[in-house]
This record gives sequence, structure tokens and C-alpha cells, in this order.
Amino acid sequence: MMKKTTFTLIFILTSIINIVAQSVSYKVDNYFNYNDFLPQLDGYLGEKLNLAINGVKERNIDEIVEPFRHQEETWMWQSEFWGKWITSAIISYKYTKDAELLSKIDKAYDDLVATQSPDGYIGNYRPDSHLEQWDIWGRKYVILGLLAYYDLNPQKNKQAINIAKKVADNLIAEIKKKDQSIVQLGNYRGLASGSVLEPIVMLYKRSGVNKYLDFAKYIVTSWEAEGESQLITKALNGVPVAERIPLKPGQAWNKSGQKAYEMMSCYEGLLELYQITGETDYLRATELTVQNIIQEEINIVGSGSSFECWFHGKWKQMEDIMHFNEVCVTTTWIKLCNRLFLLTGKPMYLEQIEKSMYNALIAGLTPDGMTYTKYPPLQGIKVFSGGQCGMEMNCCGANGTRAFALYPQLMYTKSEEAIYVNFYEHSLDSFYTVQNNLVHIRQNTEFPKEESVEIEINPERPETFTIALRMPSWAGVTWLKVNDLDYETYGGLEYQKIVREWKKGDKIYIRFDMKAKIHQIENSFAITKGPIVLARDSRFEDGYIFEPAMLPENINGTIDIKQNINIPESMYLSYSVDLPMGISTDVFHVQPRTIHLCDFGSAGNTYDEKSLFKVWFKQPLNITKQFVEE
Repeated sequence: MMKKTTFTLIFILTSIINIVAQSVSYKVDNYFNYNDFLPQLDGYLGEKLNLAINGVKERNIDEIVEPFRHQEETWMWQSEFWGKWITSAIISYKYTKDAELLSKIDKAYDDLVATQSPDGYIGNYRPDSHLEQWDIWGRKYVILGLLAYYDLNPQKNKQAINIAKKVADNLIAEIKKKDQSIVQLGNYRGLASGSVLEPIVMLYKRSGVNKYLDFAKYIVTSWEAEGESQLITKALNGVPVAERIPLKPGQAWNKSGQKAYEMMSCYEGLLELYQITGETDYLRATELTVQNIIQEEINIVGSGSSFECWFHGKWKQMEDIMHFNEVCVTTTWIKLCNRLFLLTGKPMYLEQIEKSMYNALIAGLTPDGMTYTKYPPLQGIKVFSGGQCGMEMNCCGANGTRAFALYPQLMYTKSEEAIYVNFYEHSLDSFYTVQNNLVHIRQNTEFPKEESVEIEINPERPETFTIALRMPSWAGVTWLKVNDLDYETYGGLEYQKIVREWKKGDKIYIRFDMKAKIHQIENSFAITKGPIVLARDSRFEDGYIFEPAMLPENINGTIDIKQNINIPESMYLSYSVDLPMGISTDVFHVQPRTIHLCDFGSAGNTYDEKSLFKVWFKQPLNITKQFVEE
């Protein structure tokens, strides 16, 4: 336990120099910045995003604020919903500029701040239960929501940052009085409480109050104490995320140190602090952790975790797994990769975001866009998720659109060197060059249904600048042409940079090689096309969908599939493939059978037995493979 004298000394020293700085200087700037404008998306993801935003708009705000008015809770997590909803709503408003949504955001803010206690507390916990269970976690989301509201219009919403400071001051005072380390408060070995690091650093960046920077450093120091999560040390030493603080037999589940969502939230805060301090171990620890998550946890659809904990799940994804692929985990994974991409400029993080968006996140969104399925599985029946904590809303329903609405922000990014085209979607956008020349950019494409993309560049005046096109790793040899000039392309998570004098009407033509690929783990295999994971679905009525299948002989990583013209209702994509099916096949005279596949986002979306589905094919055991033919 942290000694009271240690904690007190930190804040006595802080109070001596606790002045508001004129500005906060960053030691580390982003490698990339968001574009000047947000594109309007008119393709597949744009359609899904609009559904998700409408779901945010239709939420019952009174229900979200009501728990804060009573402050009677002792263990549940209702206080996270307001912050998740308002951050989702604000990022959605930035995209739509919907006046009705803005009015709802204003009301949600006004109603919440009306519940603030004289001591600064905004939460739903009983006074004798402060700092316990999910209380600090809920305060984290309160501060995040207040800062998002401030950022929406800093001149108009000046009060929001003062409200946030009072919430933070109250938290610091209560922890000081408690005489207990922050990581020993709440659930999951300090991962939930320690994740308050993110809004605390954000508050410092906006206020310049040194107390918040010192509190942030105290949190990180607390992580690193002997016997605690040691998120930096263990990452640098290569400890897998699934083995950080294993549960012991008979130990309560909330003592686990592998909680995926909360762990990644802590690293989001660490990246915020890295920008201020320039401490390279903060970035290294985060990147090593993310690398381990990619290698050991993220499955073929871009999510992971069981009961929201890491468990080396990448190698177990072919099995029936309970509470798999929580949407809050997917959302936080996308957000963490977004931060790393902006900081480092590495397109490998975009690759992860793209995979998660097209598969896990879309599969989690209900067909009407009103909420998210908490645990979209890789096989079986998709199930609607109910409310939590006595409310109609659940955590994923409040959270998912925070990730969805990042897509248009990331579609184009900028540096002084170039404008970067990161994703491909039928869309329209504009940007300014370093010479302050306004350039309109339009993508005409049916991607990912089709392999071709046309990008039209229309500068207000001719100018030489660089357009950089992401060449995804899932693409083979990509055909690229500018007007009548062919370009040699390369792949492997890199950008194809085109430097030329651009004039109105110039066009870039891209055709991706999107051969269907085979992915194998042990005796199971799955099929993808471009960024899309494919699945069997019983609506095709082409046989027992859980029957085994064999891969054709001499297969070399790809497989021939055909796009179907007739697509069942409520499916986006449909393909057919010929595979030897079942276990009764004469292996010496194999006659493949045609089966059908749809995109994973559409699989199972009737939410009943009409659309049983599966991603992974299990291959039958064939003992003749061990013999040598005479």
C-alpha cells in the first residue's frame, strides 16, 4: 500500500507550483493529423455509419442521467453510459452537423452538470462506496464526456472544463484521504481505476494545471509497483497480455489482470502522456503490447477476448467460445490503433482498423442500427443483447459508435509531405495543400464489393503535391494508373506516393487483386476476400453448415470463388465456392460440391435459427495422409 506521506508529498510539492500555464507544449507531435474536412461517405460503410448514428440520436437521455441524480449505487457501472453516449454523439455530430443531435447533446450536458455535488463529485455511488468497484471508471467517462463537450466549441462551452476540473480535484482529494494506491481501488487489478489516466492527461493538456500532470505520473508509478499490473515493465519484458496477472484457483473474476478493454484504455492514456513527456518507454510498451495482441489475441474478424479478458484467443477462435468478441473490446482496439497510427504513421495500424470495421464492428451493429450485439460469435446464432444495470442500454450500445465514427476522420490524413488516402469508399472530401490551395477529392467505387476505385482530383488551381495511396497487405499485385500513365505498385502495408502537377479532372485508377485467401489454424480453415471475412449461412439452404470440408489438393494460399448475382435478403455480399464436403466422400474420387458464403457482417443477422452461420471450416481426419503411395 502506498504510504500517505508519499502521496501527500507529491501533492504538496505540486501545490507550490500549481499555476495555469499559457499553453502546454508537446514533446511529441503526431506523425499524421486528421484532414481539414470530413468526407461524406456514400458506400457500404457510410450506410452502416448512418444507421449507427441514428441509433445514437434515438437514445433516451433521461435514462442515462437518472442514476447520477440518486447516488445510491454500490457496485454497478451505469455511470459509464453518459460519457460513452455523449462522446459517440459528439463525434457523430461532427460528421452529420445534425442540429437535432446537437440539441440532444446540449441537454445531456446540462442535465448531468446539474447533478454535481458541492464537493465536485459527479457519479452515482453512495458516499460510503466512493472509489470502490466501478466508481473511478465512471468518473473517467464523466471527464471524457465533459472534455469532448468542451472541445466541440471551446469558446461557447468554457464552463465544461471547469466542471471537469472539479470532478478531477474531487477524485484526487478522495484518493489522498483514502490513503490507498489508486491501483488497489476498484476492479481488475487497477486496470479500471488506472485508466482514468487518459482524461487526466487530456485535462492537463487543456488546462495547463500542473496538478493533473503530477497525478498522471503518480498513476503510472502506481502501475509499476511490485505486485501490480506493471503495464510498462511487463510489456518491455515481453510478458503476453494473457499472462500479465493470472487468476489463482478460487480467486474472484474481478481480480483478473487480463481485462482487455480496461488494459487497452490504460495504454490509450499512456500514449497521451507520452506526447507530453517524450518518454520513449511509454510508446515502446504500448507498441509491444499491441504487437502481442495482434500475434496472440486478435482473430480473423478483428476482435478478441472471452469474458472480456485476453486468453491467447487467436489460436482458439475455431472453438465455441463464451462471451467472445465484446464490442467494447473491438471499439477500444480500434481507438488504440487509431492513436498509434496518428503518432507513428505506420499503416499496419490502419490494417487492423479496416479488418475490425468491416467485420467485427459491422457484425455487432444490429440491422436497424439501434444498438450493438455485445458478443458477436464466429459461429452459431447471433443473439440480441439486453440492457445492463437495470437500464435499457448496455455498455456496447453506448460505446460502439465511438469507433464507427472514427472511420471518416481516418479516411484521409495529412502531413506536410502529402495527403494520404487510407481507406476506399464512395465519397467526397476536400483538403488544403501547404500552398493553401483547396483541392476536392472524390472516390467513385463499389469497394469492397468491386475491386476497382476511381479517385478524381480537382484542385482550384494547378499545383504539384503528393497523393499517397495505401496499398493493403491483403491485395496482390495492384494495377494503378493516373490518367494515361501506368505506375508500378508495391504492397506490404506501404503507401504508393504519386508526385505530380495536379489539374482539375485528373483521375487515379486502382484495381486491387482481391483473390480469395485461405487462412489455416491446425485442422481448420477460413476464407477472406480483400478485408472481408466470409461465412456459411443456413439461409443459402445448401446443406448442413457445420459439416466438415476439405481443401482442394495443391492449394497455394488462394482459392477460386465466384460472386453471386442473386443475394438473399439482408445480405451485402454472396459468393460460391466448390469444396469437397462431409466425411463420407470417397477421397480417391473427390467430387466437390458448390456451397455459398456471405460477408461476416451479414452472417446470422436474422438473430434466430433461420441464419445459423460459421466462419471456420473443420477438415475431417484423413489417416491416409500419413501413408506413402506405392
